[in-house]
Amino acid sequence: MDFYPSLSEKELLYDLLMSEKQICSVYNSSIIESSNSNLRQLLSQCEENIFLNQEKLLTKMNQRGWLTTTSANKHDIENLKEKFNQLIHDLH
Repeated sequence: MDFYPSLSEKELLYDLLMSEKQICSVYNSSIIESSNSNLRQLLSQCEENIFLNQEKLLTKMNQRGWLTTTSANKHDIENLKEKFNQLIHDLH
């Protein structure tokens, strides 16, 4: 007897992507809360691997037409950079 429904490739990739996002969130919190620089470095490396996995999943989903992405224009990117830099400046 099969207790698990069979998932489509689309559902599996989406589930993997959501799992990677959750793991990334946990790594991020752990990095912020860690007082040990070696542990923070190790967690940062693990988080970087998650970013690479997410990129691969997004590419596969996009290639299959299951997830569409749009490119940001240079003006929007510059506006975000300015807001981010202002936020950093305000925090100091």
